[in-house]
Amino acid sequence: MRAHDYLLAQVPPWARPGNPMLRYMLQREERRHPPLIRLAINVIGAGVLIAVLLFSYRMAQQDTPLGLSSFHGSPLFAVLYFPLALVQFFAMLLAILGPANALAIEQARGTWETLKITSHGGELAIWARWAAMFYQLRWLLAIIIVPRLFFAGRMLVDLTAYQGRHLDLYLVGITPDVPLEAGLALLAAGMTASLVLPLALIGFNAALGLSLATVIRRRQIASLLRLAVVIGQWFAFGLALLAIDVNGRASWYTSDAGSWRDHVILALAGDHGLRLMDLRTQFEMWADVEYGVLVGGLVLVIVLALGLITNGLLRLAARHASLPGRE
Repeated sequence: MRAHDYLLAQVPPWARPGNPMLRYMLQREERRHPPLIRLAINVIGAGVLIAVLLFSYRMAQQDTPLGLSSFHGSPLFAVLYFPLALVQFFAMLLAILGPANALAIEQARGTWETLKITSHGGELAIWARWAAMFYQLRWLLAIIIVPRLFFAGRMLVDLTAYQGRHLDLYLVGITPDVPLEAGLALLAAGMTASLVLPLALIGFNAALGLSLATVIRRRQIASLLRLAVVIGQWFAFGLALLAIDVNGRASWYTSDAGSWRDHVILALAGDHGLRLMDLRTQFEMWADVEYGVLVGGLVLVIVLALGLITNGLLRLAARHASLPGRE
C-alpha cells in the first residue's frame, strides 16, 4: 500500500476527500465565491501578509522586533514571530465563523433538511462541515505549521551544543529539580504541544461555532453569541501578548519573569505556544520561572483536553442537527 493510501486509511471516512458529503460541502463553498472573488481575496491576503512581514523585518533590524522585547535569539524567529501569531489568530476567527455561517446559509435556503433525509445525514453533515474547514484553510495551516516544523528541527540541532550538554546546563538550579531524562521528556512535550496547539484551537473554534449554530434555534442569538466569543478572544489575544512577552518579561506583574500560569495563558490565548519553539527562550523560562519546566507538559495536557472537548462539541452539534424540525 502506498504511503498516501495508508495515511488516508487512518482518516475517518467523513474526512476523506472522496466522501460525497465532504465533496458537497467543498463544492458548495466554491459556488458561493466565484473564482475572481477568491482570487481577489487571496491576492489581498498575500499582500497584507507580505506587508506585515516586511514591517516585522524592519523592526527586527532596528532591534525592536514586534511582539518581543530584549530578544537576542534567532533573527528569523524574531521576524516571523508576530506575523505568525496574527495568522494563527486570524485562522481561529475564520474557524468559528466560516462553518457556522455556511450551515446557517444551508438552513436559510431550505437545503439543510434535504441533507438529513439519508440515514445519519445531519450527523454526517456536521462532521463533514468541520472537516471541510481544514481543507478550506489548508494554505493558512501550511503557513502556520511549516515554520514550526523548521523551528522544531532547529531546536533539535541546537540541543547538540556544548558537546551535547546544552540541556544539562539549563537543568541546574531550576525549580523543581528534575533529572535529565525528565527534562528531555518535558522539552519534547513542549515541542509537541507547540506543533499541535494551533490545530487543536482551530478545531475547537470550528466545533464551538457549529454547536452554537445547531443547539440554539434562533439564528440571531447564535450569531450574537459567536460574535461575543470572537470579541472575547480578541481581548484575550491582545492582553496575553501585552501582559508577558516571549522572553517572559512581564509588564503587569511584580515579578519580572511572571509565573508558570502566565506562560500557560500566553501559550493558549496569545502566541499558541510559538515561543516554546525557540530553545533559548524555553530554557530561560525554565531558569527564571518557578515550575517553568512544567509549562510544556501542562500545555500538552491541555491540548489533549481540547481534543476531548472538541469531540464532545461535535457530538452535541450532530445530535441537535439530527433532530426533526430544524430550520
